[in-house]
Amino acid sequence: MKHVWKKSALTMTLTITLAGCSLTSGSSPEDEQVVGNDPLAAGQINTNNGGPNMTVNENANWNGGTADNGTLEATGAAKPKPKLPESTLDKAKPTLAGIALGLLTSDVKKKLGEPDDSYAQDGDAGSIDIFEYEGLSIGFGSGNQGVLFIEVYGADVVTGLSGVRVGDSEDAAVKAIGKPDSQSSYLLTYKTTNSLLKLDLDPDSHEILSIKLFTEA
Repeated sequence: MKHVWKKSALTMTLTITLAGCSLTSGSSPEDEQVVGNDPLAAGQINTNNGGPNMTVNENANWNGGTADNGTLEATGAAKPKPKLPESTLDKAKPTLAGIALGLLTSDVKKKLGEPDDSYAQDGDAGSIDIFEYEGLSIGFGSGNQGVLFIEVYGADVVTGLSGVRVGDSEDAAVKAIGKPDSQSSYLLTYKTTNSLLKLDLDPDSHEILSIKLFTEA
């Protein structure tokens, strides 16, 4: 009777052991469980840049530090006008196209050669002899008065006024020569010791039409 009980117990133990081995050998990766709900705990990296775990500083300066709104310029703020330079014109001995007031006809011919045309014109102070060159007119007073005016109307004539020529803009003239003594939409005027320099302007395009240096009566 004892042998029968031992045999039954051994059979039951063997059955349980074999069942356990069968259960272990039949398991698959799908049956394995992941411990924990946090993927980061398993060594994973959160690559969601827009996720709730990411905090963005909207004021961040990506060059380092944060933006300081107090240092930004206020938009629409009026800027001060640039100060114009003083006139570069030689007011004691002004010249235009290399010709000075008071030069005699012989002196002008030495500089420019024979004129393309010459004629006399009556003026308030008497007759004026005028020499015409390409883009340039020169008027002489009677006797030894010499040159009374020089007028440049050609764009190819070198005026000697800091690079300013006929056809240039009003702004370019003011920047090059300096602040005029008077200014309007059609005229810039510079005063010298005994003469005036005038730049005639197109009121629409603001371009220089002619430049004239003449003795002041």
